[in-house]
Amino acid sequence: MILTSPVIDEFTDLAEAMGSKEEAEGTARYSRYLDLRATALGLDERVAESDLVAVTRLALMLQALDAAGAESVCAAWKDAAPETQAVLRSELGRDGITVHAFLPYYAPAFMRRTAARAGIGAAVEALAARLEHARTTIGEPEGSVTNLDLTQAALGGNS
Repeated sequence: MILTSPVIDEFTDLAEAMGSKEEAEGTARYSRYLDLRATALGLDERVAESDLVAVTRLALMLQALDAAGAESVCAAWKDAAPETQAVLRSELGRDGITVHAFLPYYAPAFMRRTAARAGIGAAVEALAARLEHARTTIGEPEGSVTNLDLTQAALGGNS
């Protein structure tokens, strides 16, 4: 996701709607929003702190909006290979400002479609494989964002 000022303002509004009165500057607003969503879903009690951003982003992509959905995402995370977890922990934790990041365009639709066909674990593995392939291909450019287009896979192509 490209964290422009209007996008950051959206996360501030969402955090306020969730009851946050805490002030945050810049990209810290997005981090605050993720913290609130993790807490609301009970993820902060289910996964290690080092995994929290990745698991929260996966839960949001999969539209896990309640405890049962969050538990399914946590189970898939725990069942994932350590290499898969490492890729997602790294790639989903990047901000595109201090380190290069991918914007996995259409990732929620891709994840939900893959999960519906083959399960949440398969969706987690598929996203990790695409991010790993993209990182291997592009390397580590300086802080910026590169679009990783998953539209074809989300709409019925290869997943």
